[in-house]
Amino acid sequence: MKKYMFLILLLALAALCLFGCGRRDKEAASDEEAANNTAVTENSLVDDAVVDAPEKSLQYCDGAVTTRLHFDENGWHWEDEHGFALNGEKVEEMIMALRALNDLQPLQTAADPDLYGLAEPRRYLTMTVEDAVLHLNIGDQAEDGSWYMTVDNYEGIYACPDSFVQMLSTNIYDMATLPTLPLFTPENTTRIVADNGVRQIFLQKVDGQWKGSDARVTDRADKVLAALEMLKVSRCFDYHPSQQALHLCGFSTPTAIITVEYLNSVDVESSFTVTLGALRSAEEGYYATLSNDDTIYLLPVAQVSPLLVLLVSAN
Repeated sequence: MKKYMFLILLLALAALCLFGCGRRDKEAASDEEAANNTAVTENSLVDDAVVDAPEKSLQYCDGAVTTRLHFDENGWHWEDEHGFALNGEKVEEMIMALRALNDLQPLQTAADPDLYGLAEPRRYLTMTVEDAVLHLNIGDQAEDGSWYMTVDNYEGIYACPDSFVQMLSTNIYDMATLPTLPLFTPENTTRIVADNGVRQIFLQKVDGQWKGSDARVTDRADKVLAALEMLKVSRCFDYHPSQQALHLCGFSTPTAIITVEYLNSVDVESSFTVTLGALRSAEEGYYATLSNDDTIYLLPVAQVSPLLVLLVSAN
């Protein structure tokens, strides 16, 4: 009997030992996982608390131009011109690329910044939330196309993707929400007038038929109407331009002023004016302003040429 009791005690002790070892192993694994999570948090270059804050400022520089943006409950704004129609989705693309930098690992733990163009960097990005600041410095470009980068409060030098650095060269006007022009169709358009300051040419709907100021203009009605249906701006060029900018873009002596009279979506008679300045280039098109908006946009040559032919036909 004593022998059996002794064996039972031995088995119980062995079970306790196995349970204790298993528990210690599990605790050790949990401690290691926690340590790894802490390390990941500590090594995160981009602080989510800063990026996800309900109000924050973003400033970036490509070495020549500094862009300042601000985010609040109304979305993203250009700090220099609060009325500018900024496309917030384009800013969020930059934020997504910023988050992706968390995957980077340092190339060097210690190095001379002069060797990498980081002693006095000209390119940078700064995001600020109250007292919290995320600041990236961009140095020289490496042979593989990436850029050397440091992050304030972090040791080491990182290889920043070229795609991210190119975002720092994004012109504020390329981030504009472009205006939607009225929809002009042969059915809702009633009159088209083109004026170059010397002569005025028109197309007008009379009893359902298009009549021009002369026969040659009438013959081009279909092409002009087709061009109006396709009309849309391709890019914002300048917001609230100075008088000098307007002069340099050819608005002192416009190429043409084109006015379209039409019935809007509720059949109310309306008028829309496109003022064409000089030709910027065959690829980029003409400088243009729209009705009462003094913002300078670009209109493609292919869309404008059929309208200008009204004036050419009168020569």
